[in-house]
Amino acid sequence: MKIAISTIAKNEIHNVESFIESCASADLVSVFDTGSTDGTIELLRSYGALAGSEESPKPFDFARARNLALECLPEDIDVVISIDMDERLIPGWREAIEEAWTEEIDSLSYWYVSEWADAEKTIPAVEGWRSKIFNPKRVKWFRPIHELPLLKNGESPNMKTCPGVIVHHYQEGSRDYSGQLTAYMVTHPEDSDAYIQRAAEYQKLKENRKAIADYETFLDLTKKTDCENKECDACQLLAGKRARAWIEIADAKNRMGVKPIEIIQCFLHATAECPNMRETWMHLADGWMSIGDYPSAYGAAMRALAITDNGINVKDNRCWGELGRQIASTSLTKIIERVNNSKQ
Repeated sequence: MKIAISTIAKNEIHNVESFIESCASADLVSVFDTGSTDGTIELLRSYGALAGSEESPKPFDFARARNLALECLPEDIDVVISIDMDERLIPGWREAIEEAWTEEIDSLSYWYVSEWADAEKTIPAVEGWRSKIFNPKRVKWFRPIHELPLLKNGESPNMKTCPGVIVHHYQEGSRDYSGQLTAYMVTHPEDSDAYIQRAAEYQKLKENRKAIADYETFLDLTKKTDCENKECDACQLLAGKRARAWIEIADAKNRMGVKPIEIIQCFLHATAECPNMRETWMHLADGWMSIGDYPSAYGAAMRALAITDNGINVKDNRCWGELGRQIASTSLTKIIERVNNSKQ
């Protein structure tokens, strides 16, 4: 089996060495440059990793650039890993892919740490599944922004999870893709994911009302599904997205100073959308605590603690630490105090 790393880069000289090092077990590291001016091209060339280059088109089309990168690969490559220059493969990834890969599958999903709880980036804060390992003969990139690897006919690939592959994200700074998403949505207003992606951009910009409007549009667009098996991965993934949209709406409303009960209503919607997602119950428990409804807070916290597997949902580790036990313990203490006081 031949495995290649394929990615794109622009002014990533600060990432080149550690990126190349994390890819050491690959048969080929292939980077397509899209207009670097900081020495990235020369450094990649010194490692034998430069696949080609061109000036960045405006507006930039990520799918086009990644597909150009794929075209630079030899035909005998069996598997492509498409991580970015600020991402790192954790050792053991090659053995995990070789064990998991079969001819029947098109893509592997791997465990991805996207955000960190500490400045040193040693404590994962947000984790979940990503799927950018695939068969380049069957898969290509779609969408000019927040691009997706799909079968060449645009359909979803046959995917398998591979927990032995772990990737860490070490992004520095932030980028604003709201303008590119808006341009894309003019011709693709039915793409529900674009709305939650733009909403996230608006939240970073503190554009709370715009973020809420986009999350609400996403919820409207995804109300109905023809799938009869609500337990399938696709339905569970959608349920998790809808629940998280409600949580993000609550967060935006909180920043706007909305009454706590309205925020709690958002959390109630989230738990209804995805009752097997610990994060929904943890936020609800915290909401009940904020208004002094200790019995409800205790019940929600205990329900959260009963969920021990995040399934295919994004895992927010702030909801998987001691917070649930702290809320349960504090709320129970408050309940007992009230009972004792009522007896006096």
